[in-house]
Amino acid sequence: MSYRVGLKPGKAASALGLAVGLVFVLLGLVVIVAVFGPFGLLWTAVAGLITTFNAYNLFSERGVTAYEVDVDTAGGVDELGAGLRKLTRLRDDGLLSEQEYQRKQAALLRGGKP
Repeated sequence: MSYRVGLKPGKAASALGLAVGLVFVLLGLVVIVAVFGPFGLLWTAVAGLITTFNAYNLFSERGVTAYEVDVDTAGGVDELGAGLRKLTRLRDDGLLSEQEYQRKQAALLRGGKP
């Protein structure tokens, strides 16, 4: 089973993005618009969007996700715990020696089959 998780930038990255965005907005308003005309307006608008995105992520608890990742839960923690409990039960019942238990436990923790 897998699911998607949205990730947003951390507070430090958002603060840096906000500061850089403000510099680019000011640069756009003072220099780029005067020199490049319509391109300067586009520059300033994009810098404003970047600044707004970073400000919202910095000052909001919710924020906006920057990207998403798939999280796969197959073979996850629940199965690992069940496998370790099974090995312990087999050892406690005398069906596994301590050496066999240690070897199978190490294999299970490495991600292999016990």
